Amino acid sequence: MGFFNLTSKSKKKEKIDATKFEDYKESLPSNTKFLIKIFKDMTLSDFEEYPIWINCHLIDYEQPWYDETREDYFRPWFGYLPIIPGNMIFLVKSNLTCFDGTTYNGFITPTEEKPKDITKALGTIQPHIIHPSGKLVNFWYGLLKPSKEYLDKQYKLLEKTADKIFPIKFEVEKGLTKGIESGEIPGFCYSKYVGKKQKVKIIR
Repeated sequence: MGFFNLTSKSKKKEKIDATKFEDYKESLPSNTKFLIKIFKDMTLSDFEEYPIWINCHLIDYEQPWYDETREDYFRPWFGYLPIIPGNMIFLVKSNLTCFDGTTYNGFITPTEEKPKDITKALGTIQPHIIHPSGKLVNFWYGLLKPSKEYLDKQYKLLEKTADKIFPIKFEVEKGLTKGIESGEIPGFCYSKYVGKKQKVKIIR
């Protein structure tokens, strides 16, 4: 199961008139509508064919098929490289390497500037592994603490114990983004309010 919290990423994001911004100009092929994917259905082959995907619900509101899209719909990016994240939500092909050296393909959502605390920024970056089985393994759960039963399924899928998996290092393939390109995942993460402060909790 993939987890994607658009709300946490786009609280201040609004629909963009891409024609006014050079960074977001594209030449969309006539079959773009048929390339759209729901987030949870993203596959390894999708990123092999198109290394960058963009949230079409934020940028394509002038397209005739826009009303058929939802907040978790993405399509391939056909614009300039490297991308500048800005107000857009991109999914960018990445490599995720476990502590034991095992490397998986996956994706992240790059931020425009490197954050001071990469762990806190995971709520925006939301790295995912695309397991060879086709299942998505995510490491950020918003305000929802993942259950032991759910995490046990993730460990079983990866066929590894926590000490073999974490920390995971992720890195975007070179030349794809001007935003954050690398970082580290300390464990399965969620956020919790302590008084008025929001703190990241890490589970292994």
